[in-house]
Amino acid sequence: PEDGRTNLACGSCLVALGRFAEAMPMITRARELLPDEPDGHLAAGIALNAVNRPEEAKAALERALALRPNDPQALYFLAVAAFSLKDAEGVLR
Repeated sequence: PEDGRTNLACGSCLVALGRFAEAMPMITRARELLPDEPDGHLAAGIALNAVNRPEEAKAALERALALRPNDPQALYFLAVAAFSLKDAEGVLR
């Protein structure tokens, strides 16, 4: 679908089900269509962490936090990405 909200909803459901690789095309499209929607960047960060792509996860989560500062989920998953990258300072952020 070419609707950002539909892509985000479907992608987020797949993330919740642990189907991270399947979720990525929908989440990517949602981020393209809704670049200022923090939930798309958050979902991307969660999925990218899960498929062992911490650099990309970090970038997505930093974007989510820029749009919605102090979001607890984004902060948590950013710490997960930092841990994967062996970035102790980032984990403690």
